[in-house]
Amino acid sequence: MEKEDKLLRRHFLDLSRRASQKGIPMFSDFLDMGSCDVLLQTGDTARSEGSSLPIFLYGGYAGADRRVAAFLPDEGYSLEERAFPISAIRIVPANRKYAQELSHRDILGALMHLGTKREMVGDILCRQGEDPLFFCVSRMAAFFTEELRQVARTAVLPEVVPLEGIAYTPVFREETALCASNRLDAFVASVCHISRQKASDLIAGEKVFLNQRAVTSQKKELSAGDVLSIRGAGKLCFDGWAGESKKGRKRASYRWYV
Repeated sequence: MEKEDKLLRRHFLDLSRRASQKGIPMFSDFLDMGSCDVLLQTGDTARSEGSSLPIFLYGGYAGADRRVAAFLPDEGYSLEERAFPISAIRIVPANRKYAQELSHRDILGALMHLGTKREMVGDILCRQGEDPLFFCVSRMAAFFTEELRQVARTAVLPEVVPLEGIAYTPVFREETALCASNRLDAFVASVCHISRQKASDLIAGEKVFLNQRAVTSQKKELSAGDVLSIRGAGKLCFDGWAGESKKGRKRASYRWYV
């Protein structure tokens, strides 16, 4: 992983150098949260050394997990979100009468079956009662609309839709959990129903992201409004501590994204 991080940092610094030389933004493909964190760490290092790494991250809508990085020519450069090479594609069933409800896994599997590299595709949004959609790098939009004809057992007719018309409102499932303490490892153990040691391993392995940044401190305390992503478990919003049990365990209130 360390070798991959070094290659990523080198790639990011190269894009930044080219943006500065050409005087125009340079764009990455879609980055997952781990890669975004490497990018932000690279920027932190540059600032600590007295230089800068002007960047702007955007995934097609507010709150996206997978995002494209824009490397700017300088700190004062202004870039609008619509300038990003991102397209949104809605998956419309060819015949609604015979269409099944499509899941994130169904759609990602169909895209990968076309030989697509994962970095070509951003978030996939599946909302009950609506046609699912996904984000992709714009140079792949025509390929997807022409080649994607089936997802699971449903025949589909993908269509490009304007980013400006996408209004995403997340749906949550509210839950509470009793935690041994207000430490991050205790919270992750409780909400994921795993041992404290396994929770610590997840955190140490940089598989837990707090507000889209990897967090490696088991002792970290959460604040109301924090968004936590846990690899293999999902994404949740922490609402705060709601009292204690008779045995002194802390009651956490939170909402899973569904």
